[in-house]
Amino acid sequence: MLEDMERGEVFSLQCVKYDKDSGTGGGLMTIDEAWLVKKDPAQNKSASSGHSPVNYDDMIPSSDKPKNPNHYLHYTRNIRILKNGIPVGNQIRKIHPPLVLIYRGMKVVP
Repeated sequence: MLEDMERGEVFSLQCVKYDKDSGTGGGLMTIDEAWLVKKDPAQNKSASSGHSPVNYDDMIPSSDKPKNPNHYLHYTRNIRILKNGIPVGNQIRKIHPPLVLIYRGMKVVP
């Protein structure tokens, strides 16, 4: 399932909601169309001219910078919600892959 997501293909899923911080969860979340949000690898590479690219992160005050989500540590993934193949605004949801019950219409076996 994760390999399939990482290829950038559109998928549907049904998973159990879970929020460790608030201690809530248990409800089902159904998403008809989504794709995995991945970090842009071009952001880490320097330009071919040999000059280093402008690092806009250095221009943002440290209090305004988003923190690292540590997806591999917390075993979470961000997915972008789509409708008819088009992103719905900037709607991104966090899922826990072990809590996915149905992926692309097929039952997920733990």
